[in-house]
Amino acid sequence: MDAKKLSVAGFAAACAVVWSCGLLFCGMVNLVTHGYAYGLLIILEGVYPAYHAGEGLLSVVILFCCAFFDGLMFGALFAFVYNLAACRAVSFIKPSSR
Repeated sequence: MDAKKLSVAGFAAACAVVWSCGLLFCGMVNLVTHGYAYGLLIILEGVYPAYHAGEGLLSVVILFCCAFFDGLMFGALFAFVYNLAACRAVSFIKPSSR
């Protein structure tokens, strides 16, 4: 039984793209409709201090950039911890023969 490992760089890139594009979509639709996902965007003001909900396109670009680096960092951290846990679980289940 081999450990199933995640590619740290690949998983980090996927998390960054998904998280930042999702928030970009919410921010852009909010600019057009004036109210879509406003509660989420207000919460994100506390997470990303440079972002201010509903203040224009520049604010949405700032949100996108912050979310991209946030997704990249936490995606890499998650994949790294997952790989460590997967290797330890395999070595715990299958003891080495000496």
